[in-house]
Amino acid sequence: MQTTVGDKLFTPESLVGEFDLLDVGTNQEAYEGMSFELDGAAKAFYDGHARQTGFLTRFVSSCKSGYDGSAISCRLACNKEGYNLNSR
Repeated sequence: MQTTVGDKLFTPESLVGEFDLLDVGTNQEAYEGMSFELDGAAKAFYDGHARQTGFLTRFVSSCKSGYDGSAISCRLACNKEGYNLNSR
């Protein structure tokens, strides 16, 4: 499994092995308030979870710091979720 975020490519091994942050390959349950150290780690985690349960994820929105450009938050959704036509 590989996840591309912007121009960066992430794999479970790059998230787990080098940084020892989380084990994307296990059935770790998501919980409210989870935080991730790297850009793309959340996407990789939820992509792994989604594949195990039979769906895909996509970015809906994100917020970046004006100070250093790092990700503050992002909203992921099931790829089957509809689009809000008022926001387009």
